[in-house]
Amino acid sequence: MHVVLIQPELDQPEHFCPPLGLGYLASVLLEDGHEVSIIDMDVEALNTAEVLPRLGRLSPDMVGITSTAANAAAARRLGSALEKDLLVVHGGPEPTVATEDYLYANPRSLVLRGEGEQGLSQLVERVGNRQPLADIAGLSYLTASGVHHGGPAVVESD
Repeated sequence: MHVVLIQPELDQPEHFCPPLGLGYLASVLLEDGHEVSIIDMDVEALNTAEVLPRLGRLSPDMVGITSTAANAAAARRLGSALEKDLLVVHGGPEPTVATEDYLYANPRSLVLRGEGEQGLSQLVERVGNRQPLADIAGLSYLTASGVHHGGPAVVESD
């Protein structure tokens, strides 16, 4: 599968932080044999309108959007723009603590809570093989009966 990982532009530019987590996620997916692209909208000075044609050229199977307090609003806007045509997964500190806010803002999206390496690896594998997602640890999504949480989020000890 081809996965594009995105850091949205910052709503609070004074809080710039390189997207190291996206690098970790990319390395895991590459080891699993997937194709990965990373877009840092802040560094590349891109807005949502400029990212859409780029995603069209990349033609990903899934898009992962990382979010912190410094880019939460931009992440939700980007998710809303993408979820009509793409499978969108929100991750990072902000969606981990505000899961339902992300799901109700982007009802067709998924949220991967906690450390994402193991969960994203499982998610990409299962989506690619059309297998059930319900028991992936840390995965949340909306169903007809409300929010489904696939077990506790993975938390790595350092």
